[in-house]
Amino acid sequence: MKSIKTIGLIIFTIVITSAFTTPVDLELKSLLNNKVQLKIPKDFTIMPEEMIKVKYPSQSRPAWYTLTNQEV
Repeated sequence: MKSIKTIGLIIFTIVITSAFTTPVDLELKSLLNNKVQLKIPKDFTIMPEEMIKVKYPSQSRPAWYTLTNQEV
């Protein structure tokens, strides 16, 4: 009987959690000279050079996609 309550609680938790998650709109992006394609959130943009310099002080900086909305 205890395991039935536990399973019920797990199912209830999954249902409630999924009800409050927001879907993320994805778009296909080509990277590395079109050798790789990734689905990333539509709100992501290439990180500005100034932000890359702050986050990655090394001279060999990568190019990164980032969320421009700073509320997250």
